[in-house]
Amino acid sequence: MEINFKNIKTQNIEGKENVVDISKDLGNTIYNETQDIGELELARKIYLQEKIDLTNEEVEIVKKFLEKYYKAFIKEAIYKIINPKK
Repeated sequence: MEINFKNIKTQNIEGKENVVDISKDLGNTIYNETQDIGELELARKIYLQEKIDLTNEEVEIVKKFLEKYYKAFIKEAIYKIINPKK
């Protein structure tokens, strides 16, 4: 699944669209909190690359960190990309 963490479309409380770049923040969060070498490499990809192609395993890693460290409006925006049918 291809995702661009530099261009995440969120909605404010009034339903207006905002575009946010969470690539640096998410990359740093994973990098600083993980004990796993594979997650460390994912953190670097998220931080450095424009668009990345996530494996199913990497999607689960992103979800794990979203659940622990991110506000609901960011989770909602990313889950719409990860699970577009929901």
